[in-house]
Amino acid sequence: MARCQLCGITSADISKAFSVCLVCIRRRPQKALEMAVDAHRTSRAQFGLPPVPPDDPDGILCNLCVNTCKIGKDCIGYCGLRKNQDGRLTGASTTKAKLSWYHDPLPTNCVANWVCGAGTGAGYPTCAHCLGAESGYKNLAVFKNLHVALTSVENQRTIDNFTRAAAHISQRSQPPVLIANTLLVTGYIDAEEVAAIARFIASLDPNIPYSLQAFHPQFYMSDLPLTSRALADRCCQAARDAGLNDVRIGNVHLLT
Repeated sequence: MARCQLCGITSADISKAFSVCLVCIRRRPQKALEMAVDAHRTSRAQFGLPPVPPDDPDGILCNLCVNTCKIGKDCIGYCGLRKNQDGRLTGASTTKAKLSWYHDPLPTNCVANWVCGAGTGAGYPTCAHCLGAESGYKNLAVFKNLHVALTSVENQRTIDNFTRAAAHISQRSQPPVLIANTLLVTGYIDAEEVAAIARFIASLDPNIPYSLQAFHPQFYMSDLPLTSRALADRCCQAARDAGLNDVRIGNVHLLT
């Protein structure tokens, strides 16, 4: 159980790391975001990462992601993977990445497993973790705030990239070029959020597959409950009501 520091409500659906509830993120975004961003800064400091994207006026611009860091001499970018070393950027690039892999016997950990086509030689779909990806709706600012609260960055790049990828959806039906995925973080992602995401996806193509993944509490959100079956069902129905034709729930073994 944690208490929201803005409205005072106590609930198991409030993360102690944030100490702010979903209602306050939506209704009192300015103060709620200050608290959420501070929580992200605190967690990043424990791993030696910059609290905010670097903006050194004499630094080198990195435009690989939405943060567009200006990295000062001998400093690292917000991601921790790029460094200004002797006046040039080293580390990850458009042709070089830092990757890790492991064998996972649980196939549902792949958000595209039910449409993937692995072994068919047809390629794989692009998986878009579309948390808070909505565009053109009157409540855009509210859902954008939720995305910032959960990730510390804005979602405009996600929206733009998803829109670009969706323009190619007709080029291949099996496996699909693109799928969307939302992690149903207990207490923070609800049917209202999912419906807004689904409306955005449906406006591009109602046949884009949409996966709703059950949440398992880990790391700084280890105090939150598992996703309930009732929440997953509500979100699934909300996505279908919003116009999507291919919606499924993943990690069903985690549902309570």
